[in-house]
Amino acid sequence: MMLEIINFKSILRCKLYSSGIFNKLKNVIYALIYNIDLRILNNNANANANVIVFDSTLILRRDDYRKLICNFNSELENEGVKSTYIKVIPVVYLKGLFLKIMWVINNYDSQLSLYEQILSSYYYQAVKVIDNKAGSILSNATKTITFCDAHPMDNAFTQISLKYNCITYTLQHGFYVHSDNSINSEVYSNFISDYMLVWGEATVEILVGLGVSVQRLIISGSFKTPLKTYQKRNIKNIKFFLNGSHTADANILLIELSNTLSLLDYNCIIRRHPDDHCKYKVMPNVLIEKRDVSIEDSLMNSDLIIAHSTGLIFDLLSSNYNVMLLDDGNLPSEYSFDEISFTSDELVLRVKIQNIPKIKTNKFMSKKIKLRSIFDNN
Repeated sequence: MMLEIINFKSILRCKLYSSGIFNKLKNVIYALIYNIDLRILNNNANANANVIVFDSTLILRRDDYRKLICNFNSELENEGVKSTYIKVIPVVYLKGLFLKIMWVINNYDSQLSLYEQILSSYYYQAVKVIDNKAGSILSNATKTITFCDAHPMDNAFTQISLKYNCITYTLQHGFYVHSDNSINSEVYSNFISDYMLVWGEATVEILVGLGVSVQRLIISGSFKTPLKTYQKRNIKNIKFFLNGSHTADANILLIELSNTLSLLDYNCIIRRHPDDHCKYKVMPNVLIEKRDVSIEDSLMNSDLIIAHSTGLIFDLLSSNYNVMLLDDGNLPSEYSFDEISFTSDELVLRVKIQNIPKIKTNKFMSKKIKLRSIFDNN
Protein backbone atom coordinates (compact mmCIF):
# COMPACT_ATOMS: atom_id res chain seq x y z
CA MET A 1 0.00 0.00 0.00
CA MET A 2 2.79 2.43 0.95
CA LEU A 3 4.58 1.89 -2.38
CA GLU A 4 1.50 2.76 -4.37
CA ILE A 5 1.29 6.27 -2.96
CA ILE A 6 4.98 7.25 -3.23
CA ASN A 7 5.81 9.95 -5.80
CA PHE A 8 8.95 8.57 -7.44
CA LYS A 9 9.21 11.58 -9.77
CA SER A 10 9.75 13.79 -6.73
CA ILE A 11 12.39 11.38 -5.39
CA LEU A 12 14.30 11.33 -8.68
CA ARG A 13 14.43 15.05 -9.43
CA CYS A 14 17.99 15.67 -8.20
CA LYS A 15 19.26 12.67 -10.16
CA LEU A 16 18.00 14.13 -13.44
CA TYR A 17 20.69 16.82 -13.33
CA SER A 18 23.41 14.22 -13.90
CA SER A 19 24.96 14.94 -17.28
CA GLY A 20 27.14 12.78 -19.50
CA ILE A 21 27.09 9.08 -20.21
CA PHE A 22 29.70 8.30 -17.54
CA ASN A 23 27.79 9.94 -14.67
CA LYS A 24 24.52 8.34 -15.69
CA LEU A 25 26.18 4.96 -16.06
CA LYS A 26 27.59 5.27 -12.52
CA ASN A 27 24.09 6.03 -11.22
CA VAL A 28 22.62 3.04 -13.05
CA ILE A 29 25.27 0.61 -11.79
CA TYR A 30 24.85 1.89 -8.24
CA ALA A 31 21.06 1.59 -8.46
CA LEU A 32 21.24 -2.01 -9.70
CA ILE A 33 23.75 -3.47 -7.25
CA TYR A 34 23.09 -1.47 -4.06
CA ASN A 35 20.31 -1.40 -1.52
CA ILE A 36 20.09 0.13 1.96
CA ASP A 37 19.96 -1.11 5.52
CA LEU A 38 18.96 0.88 8.59
CA ARG A 39 20.78 1.25 11.90
CA ILE A 40 18.31 2.40 14.55
CA LEU A 41 19.47 3.99 17.81
CA ASN A 42 17.48 5.54 20.64
CA ASN A 43 18.72 8.75 22.23
CA ASN A 44 18.30 9.19 25.99
CA ALA A 45 17.42 5.49 26.40
CA ASN A 46 13.87 5.85 25.21
CA ALA A 47 12.53 3.15 22.91
CA ASN A 48 9.20 4.96 22.48
CA ALA A 49 10.47 8.37 21.36
CA ASN A 50 8.13 10.21 18.98
CA VAL A 51 10.87 12.26 17.30
CA ILE A 52 12.94 10.63 14.52
CA VAL A 53 16.19 11.92 13.01
CA PHE A 54 16.85 10.33 9.60
CA ASP A 55 20.48 10.37 8.44
CA SER A 56 21.23 9.30 4.85
CA THR A 57 24.48 11.26 4.49
CA LEU A 58 26.65 8.15 4.05
CA ILE A 59 25.06 7.79 0.62
CA LEU A 60 25.92 11.41 -0.22
CA ARG A 61 29.59 10.85 0.69
CA ARG A 62 30.14 14.36 2.02
CA ASP A 63 31.84 14.61 5.41
CA ASP A 64 30.47 18.13 5.97
CA TYR A 65 26.93 16.82 5.44
CA ARG A 66 27.52 13.98 7.89
CA LYS A 67 28.83 16.39 10.54
CA LEU A 68 25.83 18.70 10.18
CA ILE A 69 23.16 16.04 10.80
CA CYS A 70 25.27 14.49 13.57
CA ASN A 71 25.60 17.91 15.22
CA PHE A 72 21.84 18.34 15.06
CA ASN A 73 21.28 14.91 16.58
CA SER A 74 23.78 15.69 19.35
CA GLU A 75 21.98 18.96 20.11
CA LEU A 76 18.72 17.05 20.55
CA GLU A 77 20.41 14.53 22.82
CA ASN A 78 22.19 17.21 24.88
CA GLU A 79 18.90 19.04 25.42
CA GLY A 80 17.29 15.82 26.67
CA VAL A 81 14.90 15.43 23.75
CA LYS A 82 13.95 11.75 23.50
CA SER A 83 14.42 10.71 19.91
CA THR A 84 15.21 7.84 17.58
CA TYR A 85 18.19 8.15 15.25
CA ILE A 86 17.95 6.20 11.98
CA LYS A 87 21.16 5.90 9.99
CA VAL A 88 21.05 4.68 6.38
CA ILE A 89 23.78 2.19 5.48
CA PRO A 90 24.45 1.47 1.78
CA VAL A 91 24.89 -2.26 1.18
CA VAL A 92 25.77 -4.34 -1.88
CA TYR A 93 22.73 -6.42 -2.79
CA LEU A 94 23.49 -8.52 -5.85
CA LYS A 95 20.33 -10.60 -5.38
CA GLY A 96 18.38 -7.40 -5.90
CA LEU A 97 19.76 -7.01 -9.42
CA PHE A 98 17.30 -9.55 -10.80
CA LEU A 99 14.44 -8.16 -8.68
CA LYS A 100 15.06 -4.63 -9.95
CA ILE A 101 15.22 -5.71 -13.58
CA MET A 102 11.95 -7.60 -13.16
CA TRP A 103 10.41 -4.57 -11.45
CA VAL A 104 11.36 -2.35 -14.40
CA ILE A 105 9.83 -4.85 -16.83
CA ASN A 106 6.64 -5.32 -14.83
CA ASN A 107 6.17 -1.63 -14.04
CA TYR A 108 7.03 -0.11 -17.41
CA ASP A 109 5.98 3.54 -17.57
CA SER A 110 6.07 5.27 -20.94
CA GLN A 111 6.30 8.65 -19.19
CA LEU A 112 9.68 7.72 -17.67
CA SER A 113 12.96 7.10 -19.48
CA LEU A 114 14.73 3.77 -18.98
CA TYR A 115 17.28 5.65 -16.86
CA GLU A 116 14.53 6.96 -14.57
CA GLN A 117 12.89 3.55 -14.30
CA ILE A 118 16.14 1.85 -13.28
CA LEU A 119 16.73 4.49 -10.61
CA SER A 120 13.11 4.09 -9.48
CA SER A 121 13.72 0.36 -8.96
CA TYR A 122 16.45 1.23 -6.42
CA TYR A 123 14.24 3.65 -4.50
CA TYR A 124 11.36 1.15 -4.68
CA GLN A 125 13.55 -1.32 -2.78
CA ALA A 126 14.70 1.43 -0.39
CA VAL A 127 11.12 2.44 0.41
CA LYS A 128 10.33 -1.21 1.18
CA VAL A 129 13.27 -1.39 3.60
CA ILE A 130 12.28 1.85 5.34
CA ASP A 131 8.64 0.84 5.67
CA ASN A 132 9.45 -2.69 6.83
CA LYS A 133 12.17 -1.74 9.35
CA ALA A 134 10.98 1.67 10.53
CA GLY A 135 7.23 1.50 9.92
CA SER A 136 6.40 0.54 13.50
CA ILE A 137 8.57 3.41 14.79
CA LEU A 138 6.95 5.86 12.38
CA SER A 139 3.48 4.74 13.44
CA ASN A 140 4.30 5.96 16.97
CA ALA A 141 6.20 9.06 15.91
CA THR A 142 4.85 12.59 15.62
CA LYS A 143 7.86 14.44 14.13
CA THR A 144 10.70 13.53 11.74
CA ILE A 145 13.80 15.43 10.63
CA THR A 146 15.93 14.96 7.51
CA PHE A 147 19.18 16.50 6.32
CA CYS A 148 17.68 17.80 3.04
CA ASP A 149 14.34 16.61 1.70
CA ALA A 150 15.32 17.43 -1.89
CA HIS A 151 17.91 14.64 -1.82
CA PRO A 152 16.35 11.38 -3.07
CA MET A 153 16.58 9.19 0.04
CA ASP A 154 15.49 12.01 2.36
CA ASN A 155 12.67 12.81 -0.04
CA ALA A 156 11.50 9.19 0.11
CA PHE A 157 11.63 9.14 3.91
CA THR A 158 9.77 12.45 4.13
CA GLN A 159 7.01 11.10 1.88
CA ILE A 160 6.73 7.99 4.05
CA SER A 161 6.66 10.13 7.21
CA LEU A 162 3.84 12.23 5.80
CA LYS A 163 1.86 9.06 5.02
CA TYR A 164 2.24 8.14 8.70
CA ASN A 165 0.86 11.60 9.60
CA CYS A 166 4.12 12.85 11.07
CA ILE A 167 5.05 16.54 11.10
CA THR A 168 8.17 16.75 8.93
CA TYR A 169 11.20 19.03 9.18
CA THR A 170 14.32 19.43 7.06
CA LEU A 171 17.54 21.37 7.61
CA GLN A 172 19.18 24.17 5.66
CA HIS A 173 22.64 22.89 4.68
CA GLY A 174 23.93 25.68 2.41
CA PHE A 175 23.11 29.24 1.44
CA TYR A 176 20.10 29.01 -0.86
CA VAL A 177 19.75 31.27 -3.88
CA HIS A 178 17.44 31.73 -6.86
CA SER A 179 18.79 29.21 -9.38
CA ASP A 180 15.92 27.81 -11.43
CA ASN A 181 18.12 26.10 -14.02
CA SER A 182 20.35 24.11 -11.68
CA ILE A 183 20.14 21.40 -9.07
CA ASN A 184 20.38 24.15 -6.43
CA SER A 185 16.75 25.05 -7.17
CA GLU A 186 15.53 21.73 -5.77
CA VAL A 187 15.91 22.92 -2.18
CA TYR A 188 12.95 25.24 -2.70
CA SER A 189 11.07 23.81 -5.71
CA ASN A 190 11.07 20.27 -4.25
CA PHE A 191 10.72 21.28 -0.60
CA ILE A 192 8.06 18.79 0.55
CA SER A 193 8.49 18.86 4.34
CA ASP A 194 6.10 20.80 6.52
CA TYR A 195 8.91 22.99 7.86
CA MET A 196 12.54 23.93 7.20
CA LEU A 197 14.97 24.98 9.94
CA VAL A 198 16.93 27.90 8.45
CA TRP A 199 20.03 29.84 9.47
CA GLY A 200 18.64 33.36 9.65
CA GLU A 201 16.49 36.17 8.30
CA ALA A 202 18.36 36.34 4.99
CA THR A 203 17.30 32.79 4.08
CA VAL A 204 13.70 33.52 5.05
CA GLU A 205 13.64 36.58 2.76
CA ILE A 206 15.14 34.62 -0.14
CA LEU A 207 12.84 31.60 0.16
CA VAL A 208 9.72 33.70 0.64
CA GLY A 209 10.71 35.59 -2.50
CA LEU A 210 10.85 32.22 -4.27
CA GLY A 211 7.31 31.33 -3.24
CA VAL A 212 7.84 29.44 0.03
CA SER A 213 5.35 30.33 2.76
CA VAL A 214 6.97 32.15 5.67
CA GLN A 215 4.93 29.93 8.02
CA ARG A 216 7.01 26.94 6.86
CA LEU A 217 10.33 28.52 7.82
CA ILE A 218 11.73 28.37 11.36
CA ILE A 219 14.85 30.40 12.17
CA SER A 220 17.02 27.98 14.15
CA GLY A 221 20.59 29.09 13.50
CA SER A 222 23.12 26.78 11.86
CA PHE A 223 24.10 23.34 13.12
CA LYS A 224 27.43 23.40 11.33
CA THR A 225 30.57 23.11 13.45
CA PRO A 226 31.85 26.67 14.09
CA LEU A 227 35.17 27.44 12.40
CA LYS A 228 38.19 28.53 14.41
CA THR A 229 39.92 31.74 13.38
CA TYR A 230 43.66 31.44 12.73
CA GLN A 231 44.26 34.56 10.64
CA LYS A 232 47.17 36.92 11.09
CA ARG A 233 47.06 40.69 10.67
CA ASN A 234 49.14 41.01 7.48
CA ILE A 235 47.89 39.39 4.27
CA LYS A 236 50.39 36.91 2.85
CA ASN A 237 48.57 33.59 2.43
CA ILE A 238 45.46 33.79 0.24
CA LYS A 239 43.03 30.89 -0.12
CA PHE A 240 40.67 30.77 -3.11
CA PHE A 241 37.43 28.85 -2.48
CA LEU A 242 35.95 27.64 -5.76
CA ASN A 243 32.28 27.20 -6.61
CA GLY A 244 30.54 23.86 -7.10
CA SER A 245 30.23 22.33 -10.55
CA HIS A 246 26.81 23.89 -11.19
CA THR A 247 28.17 27.43 -10.87
CA ALA A 248 31.71 26.74 -12.06
CA ASP A 249 32.04 29.48 -14.71
CA ALA A 250 33.47 31.88 -12.13
CA ASN A 251 36.17 29.39 -11.13
CA ILE A 252 38.26 30.22 -14.19
CA LEU A 253 38.26 33.88 -13.15
CA LEU A 254 39.26 32.94 -9.60
CA ILE A 255 42.12 30.87 -11.00
CA GLU A 256 43.26 33.81 -13.16
CA LEU A 257 43.14 36.09 -10.12
CA SER A 258 45.23 33.62 -8.10
CA ASN A 259 47.81 33.57 -10.90
CA THR A 260 47.96 37.38 -10.90
CA LEU A 261 48.39 37.65 -7.13
CA SER A 262 51.02 34.90 -7.09
CA LEU A 263 53.15 37.06 -9.37
CA LEU A 264 52.97 39.78 -6.69
CA ASP A 265 54.61 37.37 -4.23
CA TYR A 266 51.49 36.23 -2.39
CA ASN A 267 51.10 32.58 -1.45
CA CYS A 268 47.98 31.49 -3.34
CA ILE A 269 46.22 28.18 -2.70
CA ILE A 270 43.14 26.83 -4.49
CA ARG A 271 40.52 24.89 -2.53
CA ARG A 272 38.06 23.03 -4.73
CA HIS A 273 34.39 22.51 -3.99
CA PRO A 274 33.75 18.82 -3.17
CA ASP A 275 31.75 18.26 -6.37
CA ASP A 276 34.14 20.16 -8.68
CA HIS A 277 36.25 17.78 -10.80
CA CYS A 278 37.46 20.20 -13.49
CA LYS A 279 41.14 20.46 -14.37
CA TYR A 280 42.65 23.91 -13.96
CA LYS A 281 45.87 25.45 -15.29
CA VAL A 282 47.69 27.40 -12.61
CA MET A 283 51.04 29.13 -12.32
CA PRO A 284 53.86 26.93 -10.96
CA ASN A 285 53.77 28.74 -7.61
CA VAL A 286 49.98 28.42 -7.16
CA LEU A 287 49.00 25.31 -5.20
CA ILE A 288 45.85 23.26 -5.61
CA GLU A 289 44.99 21.84 -2.23
CA LYS A 290 44.57 18.09 -1.85
CA ARG A 291 40.98 16.96 -1.50
CA ASP A 292 41.55 15.17 1.80
CA VAL A 293 42.59 18.36 3.63
CA SER A 294 39.93 19.24 6.18
CA ILE A 295 38.40 22.69 6.23
CA GLU A 296 39.95 23.27 9.67
CA ASP A 297 43.46 22.43 8.47
CA SER A 298 42.89 24.39 5.27
CA LEU A 299 42.16 27.56 7.19
CA MET A 300 45.05 27.39 9.65
CA ASN A 301 47.38 29.49 7.49
CA SER A 302 44.79 31.49 5.54
CA ASP A 303 45.06 35.24 5.99
CA LEU A 304 42.42 36.06 3.36
CA ILE A 305 39.68 34.10 1.62
CA ILE A 306 38.63 35.10 -1.92
CA ALA A 307 35.53 33.40 -3.33
CA HIS A 308 32.58 33.96 -5.63
CA SER A 309 29.34 32.31 -4.51
CA THR A 310 30.08 29.31 -2.37
CA GLY A 311 27.84 29.04 0.69
CA LEU A 312 30.85 28.45 2.92
CA ILE A 313 31.57 32.19 2.94
CA PHE A 314 28.84 32.67 5.55
CA ASP A 315 30.56 30.27 7.94
CA LEU A 316 33.80 32.15 7.31
CA LEU A 317 32.26 35.57 7.82
CA SER A 318 30.50 34.41 11.00
CA SER A 319 33.88 33.26 12.33
CA ASN A 320 35.40 36.68 11.58
CA TYR A 321 37.61 35.59 8.68
CA ASN A 322 38.82 38.09 6.11
CA VAL A 323 36.61 37.40 3.08
CA MET A 324 36.24 39.20 -0.24
CA LEU A 325 34.11 38.19 -3.21
CA LEU A 326 34.91 38.36 -6.90
CA ASP A 327 32.19 40.30 -8.71
CA ASP A 328 32.40 39.14 -12.30
CA GLY A 329 29.09 40.70 -13.33
CA ASN A 330 27.31 37.40 -12.68
CA LEU A 331 27.43 37.37 -8.91
CA PRO A 332 24.02 36.18 -7.65
CA SER A 333 22.07 38.98 -6.02
CA GLU A 334 22.03 37.03 -2.75
CA TYR A 335 25.85 37.33 -2.65
CA SER A 336 26.13 40.91 -3.89
CA PHE A 337 27.36 42.59 -0.73
CA ASP A 338 28.71 46.00 -1.65
CA GLU A 339 31.05 46.01 1.34
CA ILE A 340 33.06 42.94 0.22
CA SER A 341 32.31 42.42 -3.52
CA PHE A 342 34.85 43.73 -6.02
CA THR A 343 36.12 43.28 -9.58
CA SER A 344 39.43 41.47 -10.16
CA ASP A 345 41.35 44.75 -10.48
CA GLU A 346 39.76 46.13 -7.32
CA LEU A 347 40.60 42.94 -5.41
CA VAL A 348 44.24 43.12 -6.48
CA LEU A 349 44.46 46.75 -5.34
CA ARG A 350 42.83 46.04 -1.96
CA VAL A 351 45.18 43.14 -1.32
CA LYS A 352 48.21 45.27 -2.18
CA ILE A 353 47.21 48.05 0.20
CA GLN A 354 45.92 45.58 2.83
CA ASN A 355 42.44 47.14 2.80
CA ILE A 356 40.16 44.25 3.78
CA PRO A 357 36.59 45.32 4.71
CA LYS A 358 34.27 43.62 7.20
CA ILE A 359 30.55 42.89 7.10
CA LYS A 360 27.94 42.13 9.78
CA THR A 361 26.61 38.57 9.57
CA ASN A 362 23.85 38.29 12.17
CA LYS A 363 21.24 38.48 9.39
CA PHE A 364 22.67 35.32 7.83
CA MET A 365 23.51 33.28 10.91
CA SER A 366 21.17 33.75 13.86
CA LYS A 367 21.90 32.46 17.32
CA LYS A 368 20.86 28.82 17.67
CA ILE A 369 17.47 28.24 19.27
CA LYS A 370 16.70 25.60 21.89
CA LEU A 371 15.47 22.56 20.01
CA ARG A 372 13.28 21.58 22.96
CA SER A 373 11.02 24.45 21.98
CA ILE A 374 10.16 22.54 18.78
CA PHE A 375 10.78 18.88 19.50
CA ASP A 376 10.11 18.42 23.20
CA ASN A 377 8.01 15.29 23.52
CA ASN A 378 7.19 15.40 27.20
